[in-house]
Amino acid sequence: MAAAWACALEITPAKVTVVLDKSTKTRQLVEQSGYFALQVACFDQIDMVHQLAMVYSIAFLLFTILNLI
Repeated sequence: MAAAWACALEITPAKVTVVLDKSTKTRQLVEQSGYFALQVACFDQIDMVHQLAMVYSIAFLLFTILNLI
């Protein structure tokens, strides 16, 4: 599951803020294990990231229209 929200908190030392919904299995796994990984795309992956965002946006819109979420 993707984080609901992530952003830079500090540059030096590098820190991020991440939000995981309490009701998700991912949150439960992170709390139990104490581990969490955050993948940050590099510049060479910008086209892929954009395409994934477009697919997610279209799917979210479709699910919303069909009242599936």
